[in-house]
Amino acid sequence: MPLADIQAGKTPNVTKNKIIYVYCHTGVRAGEAKTILSQEGYSNVISLGGIGNWIALGGKVTPSQTN
Repeated sequence: MPLADIQAGKTPNVTKNKIIYVYCHTGVRAGEAKTILSQEGYSNVISLGGIGNWIALGGKVTPSQTN
């Protein structure tokens, strides 16, 4: 979900105690998304920071496929 959507008031369609992972390229937008979602009552938001951090932690990245 893009940060712009979150800033516009759109929120994930999940219960507010569900784990939500946020990330972006460098971590700045992920931090902002976490702050907004937390203020909206989502209690389990985890920022992975930048995608490089995720990869360094052993996270998998799968390229999207476009048709």
